[in-house]
Amino acid sequence: MRLTVSRLHAQRSGKSVLRDISLSFDKPELIGLIGPNGAGKSTLMRALSGLQSYSGSIQLDGTDLAQYAPQALARQLAFLPQERTVHWALDCEEVVMLGRMPYQSGFGRASVGDHRIVERAMQTMDVLEFSRRSFEQLSGGEQARVLIARVLAQEPDMIIADEPINGLDPAHQISLMKTFRELVAAGRTVLTSLHDLSLASHWCDRIIILEHGDLIADGAVDQVMTPQQIRKVYGVETMAVSTSGRTLIVPTDLAE
Repeated sequence: MRLTVSRLHAQRSGKSVLRDISLSFDKPELIGLIGPNGAGKSTLMRALSGLQSYSGSIQLDGTDLAQYAPQALARQLAFLPQERTVHWALDCEEVVMLGRMPYQSGFGRASVGDHRIVERAMQTMDVLEFSRRSFEQLSGGEQARVLIARVLAQEPDMIIADEPINGLDPAHQISLMKTFRELVAAGRTVLTSLHDLSLASHWCDRIIILEHGDLIADGAVDQVMTPQQIRKVYGVETMAVSTSGRTLIVPTDLAE
């Protein structure tokens, strides 16, 4: 799968949010999208998912994104928004089963294969025990894990996840990043926005930095997440900590 963005511009409420963004996603990678609040990360991810109007070009395998039927697009791209909202009173298993809808015709019933995929996704996100519980009864972190399981059940070529670790405890944050790495090893692409610079630097293959709607940097972690770059974008000082053969970027203080 190849997703190509060229000269992308987007507005929200009449204000420019993204300006002249050009990017390419054409191989299995775990990509961290970082930048301060209001940088345009969510708008970019919604545009890539076909949920945000824009000018410029977004092409999937050489075809304009807007030309894809929703069901066909959902088989290739899955979007996990920040909002943890389910508009119906559903059990958690039913919520995760929504991820199988792109593969079902009309109001067809879920197949044995669908149930196996849903069970595996729920097991991966440690929510199998919630199968028959109402989604509304769960805590925020538990709801987040169920919604991530729904995306995993969709089995797309590319996952676009907007701040998926918010509300997760440290163990489940690490578990999710490991799951993302396993998906990449299996040939998928994962683009995820993160505010935790340590997680981004430790787990990601590639980092994209946005600031005030502009593309500031795009490249390998060690090339992009330099002390100078992080100081300029975030206004913080950092230190580098080596562990497990990788370098973690840890914010330590406000920059003077």
